[in-house]
Amino acid sequence: MTTVIAVIGDTHCGGTTGLCPPIYELNGNGHQQANKIQKWLWRCWVDYWQRVKDAVKEHDAKLVVIVNGDAVEGVHHGTTQVVSQRYDDMLNRATSASAASVRAVTC
Repeated sequence: MTTVIAVIGDTHCGGTTGLCPPIYELNGNGHQQANKIQKWLWRCWVDYWQRVKDAVKEHDAKLVVIVNGDAVEGVHHGTTQVVSQRYDDMLNRATSASAASVRAVTC
């Protein structure tokens, strides 16, 4: 059986330049919109997962996903490039991105 290996990494969800759904909720602070960079990155993310889905289908393949690097930005080195200081907000954004990729390849 053929295997498609999808490798992603360093999504840095929670950072101002990290992967982010177009609209997301900050825990208890309402909904926010992704910035211009994040919207472009999200379109690339969706496109990538569509290509993965197409490859899996074309080759009747098994899919293996490898996640390298930082899934969330975190609060470190005095950075101000975070949307929220709350780790649960960052994890929620990472979870939303993961869910979107799963939906893309399974639908």
